[in-house]
Amino acid sequence: MGPESNHQLQIAISQPLEPGQKVEVGISEGSLLRSASLVYLTPLAGLITGGALFQALFVTDAFTALGAISGTGLGFLLAKKLATRIEGQSNYQPTVLQIGLPPTAIRIQQEQ
Repeated sequence: MGPESNHQLQIAISQPLEPGQKVEVGISEGSLLRSASLVYLTPLAGLITGGALFQALFVTDAFTALGAISGTGLGFLLAKKLATRIEGQSNYQPTVLQIGLPPTAIRIQQEQ
């Protein structure tokens, strides 16, 4: 069920699991796209807005760069605040898609 990697997540599940048992988890596509938009587009919008605003107000390249940097920082802060707001919503939580067999359930018989 995918490459060998170890990650730790806490997901409520009713079925007991054994150590070494592989579990496939996922998140809904819409939630993933909204999260990616929040992380990438919010700072980008801040960069463009801050640069454009400072360009209109001060007309020099140095102030335009300062406005772009400031807008990007504010965009990151806004993204962080919005992310903490939506963090607990159930549609942003991973769900169990598939549970593999426990390692003790698989037996290989060798032919002689």
